[in-house]
Amino acid sequence: MARRTKEEALETRDHILDTAEQVFSEKGVSRSSLADIAAAAGLTRGAIYWHFRNKADLFQAMMDRVVLPMEQMTARATTPEIADAMAREMAWYDAYLGRGQADRSANTTPGNKAGGLSNI
Repeated sequence: MARRTKEEALETRDHILDTAEQVFSEKGVSRSSLADIAAAAGLTRGAIYWHFRNKADLFQAMMDRVVLPMEQMTARATTPEIADAMAREMAWYDAYLGRGQADRSANTTPGNKAGGLSNI
């Protein structure tokens, strides 16, 4: 098997995340399997496990692509009005995801204090 470059590995990881987002949207997270995501991505389950420990890890990485950039933008906000508006958006995402600031900072959810996501 040919070795992949770091850039190719990152492209594969992004492709998996993009595909997972599509599969989760179509089937729901709980009704989607890593086999479903692998098939939709044209990859093996082994390729998925190379990048992610399990479905909860994949889901967390997918959500971090959205949430973490928003947190960074909030931290760099140039006016209090912009910071307040962005903080309200983050609060909405936290409510939608069912987690609070402390949970996001610790990479945990209320249902699983050891880290990761429960009920996925």
